[in-house]
Amino acid sequence: MDLSIIIPVYNAEKYLEKCLLSIQNQLLQNFEVIMVNDGSLDNSEIICRNFAKKDKRFRLLTIENSGPAHARNVGIAAARGEFIGFVDSDDFIEPEMYESLMQYAQSFPVDMVIGGLRYIDENGQIIKEMKMDIPFGKVMNKKEIEENLLKKYYGNNNYGVFSLCNKIYKKQFLDKYNFRIDEGRVRAEDYWFNLNVYRAAALIMAVDIYGYNYVQVNRQSVMRAFRANQFELFCKTRTELLELNEDFGFTIDYNAFDAGFIQETVSFIIQMINVQKGVQYSTIKKIITHPCYADAIEKCSDRMFSVQIRVINRCIKNKLYFVAYILFRSWALKYYKMIL
Repeated sequence: MDLSIIIPVYNAEKYLEKCLLSIQNQLLQNFEVIMVNDGSLDNSEIICRNFAKKDKRFRLLTIENSGPAHARNVGIAAARGEFIGFVDSDDFIEPEMYESLMQYAQSFPVDMVIGGLRYIDENGQIIKEMKMDIPFGKVMNKKEIEENLLKKYYGNNNYGVFSLCNKIYKKQFLDKYNFRIDEGRVRAEDYWFNLNVYRAAALIMAVDIYGYNYVQVNRQSVMRAFRANQFELFCKTRTELLELNEDFGFTIDYNAFDAGFIQETVSFIIQMINVQKGVQYSTIKKIITHPCYADAIEKCSDRMFSVQIRVINRCIKNKLYFVAYILFRSWALKYYKMIL
């Protein structure tokens, strides 16, 4: 079998049928679809069962709710294909996507093939289709993988590099290194999975094919997106990348490397204030005085940010922590009113 397509499914009834139909209509024929129902409470399992009854290429596995990382790992363990692909249940793909990727995968001795992806709104309109800054149509060796893929973890020109869903992976390669999705990470599992894959891969190919449609499904809710330990995970990621760079030896542009970390931290603080009503000054102070954040705002130029962030970071640098706290609270109140 050429390909195993793994889909973690959780309460996806609104989008699931469109997703599965887009896979069923692939020009590539020799594939299996492993639908891993992660304890859905809606009609997702019924939709999956209907596809499995009508098309023998579709298999349904049902597990207790454990999160998408575990669901994908269950799919990897059950996969019988030469290559593995991932699709999220609220996205859809173009008919030629997997046929195009498999043509390259079977023509060259590569460990993975990378394709493009588009950001789509719920009405099917393209939000963003950026050309990936990767050499297309050539097999990259380890040196080129380091320069063209791993180096992007230290910059901001990394469109399409981190996602699981615009790629296919050789199953034998994943099994050789026992690569699985880290179930201990609540977010950015794909980010770290691919970093480890890039470090181990001998040969990778990227192709200029935009077959994956990543649907932006109202992911703006502060109440849903907030996770209390998110700042610790941001710091852990930054620290681990800096430690890895002792081996890579990249010259880091901290304006590119830390801009996202600072913006994500600011967003997290605003979310915390809105979600955890009555959050104490001491809690916010602990974040803005954390050595990781202090190091980032020291190394990253103010010109990278909005006026609000510039003012707040200037207060932090001058140890005006309570003023920064008041500014955060004021900003959070305005932001919360805007999204209501």
